[in-house]
Amino acid sequence: MQIQATYKMKEEAVGGVAFDGEYLWFTYVDGENCGLKRINRETQEVNRHFEFDDFVAGICFDGKDLWGNVSGKGISRIDAE
Repeated sequence: MQIQATYKMKEEAVGGVAFDGEYLWFTYVDGENCGLKRINRETQEVNRHFEFDDFVAGICFDGKDLWGNVSGKGISRIDAE
């Protein structure tokens, strides 16, 4: 395996990463803050940012929706619009 791209993140911990066919999404925890960010793979620009009350440990994209393992709540569909 060879690493082909690396994205530097400011957050303390990245919980999950997903690709929706166009954008790269990642969940994070940074001290007291938890959230979800969408970045452009080419420019590494964050173009969407959501904050949550609970940490989302992992995410996936099913072709239509983002899903996450929300701390204490189980698997949830994430409304990223």
